[in-house]
Amino acid sequence: NGPFRLAYQCWKSWLDMEQDEYKKGLGCTQWNTHYEDIYVRPTKFPYPELFMLKRVKACIGWAVHGLVLEFIDGVTRSGFVSDVSSIYDDEGIKRRRSTEWIDIAEGDYIVAIYGYNLARTCFLCHTLTLKMASGQIIEFASQHEPWKGEPFSFSVPETALVHHISFRDGKCAGITAAESVSHLPIKSSQRVENYLGEKYQETFDVIQLCMQRVDKDREKKGDKPLGRDLWSKILFEYLKCSDLLDAKSSTPCLLKEMQQMEAKEKEENDKNEKQWQQQDDRKPAAV
Repeated sequence: NGPFRLAYQCWKSWLDMEQDEYKKGLGCTQWNTHYEDIYVRPTKFPYPELFMLKRVKACIGWAVHGLVLEFIDGVTRSGFVSDVSSIYDDEGIKRRRSTEWIDIAEGDYIVAIYGYNLARTCFLCHTLTLKMASGQIIEFASQHEPWKGEPFSFSVPETALVHHISFRDGKCAGITAAESVSHLPIKSSQRVENYLGEKYQETFDVIQLCMQRVDKDREKKGDKPLGRDLWSKILFEYLKCSDLLDAKSSTPCLLKEMQQMEAKEKEENDKNEKQWQQQDDRKPAAV
């Protein structure tokens, strides 16, 4: 788990730096400020599924004045809440009229963002809606109609995982995302060949051989083979690219293993520290 832990630490450090810049921009990334309203950053991270979301919440009054996204590690966050110094300050966020956390199913991701800007230049926006690939709709909306401004809408590119939503002067200014295909359906053999590694390709080839073997066995028994069309639908539409990895090598499994290991290390360190403290307490006081 050492390589994964190192990759995770690099990912977290990078995302924390992005969050610092986002906070300095008062809820707007430098990429959406200086480049494009839909900015997909090419990433070299070996585990892009770390950008998948676990849950989301917002702070709402006469406007949406806070948004917090939490990633699948259950620790790292992105977002901005007006008049709160840190998005990890749960008490401060709660005082800003936060919603409850809304869970996002494992493997789900944002495909579109839309809503209404504010009719004035303050806070984030009036209404923010997140549309998920599963069809789930998450809406955060103010009930104060006089502040409701013009509509906005952004479609997320297929090969993108959103990690920041940008706002400026009461308007949604765009999205910043990381490039990934691991969360997508396999779709075609070209996607596996051009975007995924050797391990994925090997598994993909084995699956196709197994499909051929199943149909040959059915023919020997006198049964009708399932046929290429059905197998293609199963392979290219129902399976995700990440499904080509064995379960133990998947990001969620590696993440869980790392967190269990860290919890065990912390427990051991706390135990040793307690023993050292007890030994110090038993030492005779200096004269």
